[in-house]
Amino acid sequence: MYIIIKHSFDSLENNIGNARYSSIVGYCEKEEEADIWIASQDSLKYEGWDNVKYPYYTKEEVRKI
Repeated sequence: MYIIIKHSFDSLENNIGNARYSSIVGYCEKEEEADIWIASQDSLKYEGWDNVKYPYYTKEEVRKI
């Protein structure tokens, strides 16, 4: 299983550690499904003052016990 994580940036914060934040937006059973979902996200991008385009998505594998 793969969880999908959205990474965003709050440009009103003056500390890089506080400005970046992440949240889990969903999960997929297969890696290919997660890749397709991430590629389908055409949300408006903005540039944080750390010169990275936000929001961006990552996937993380979760192994079932």
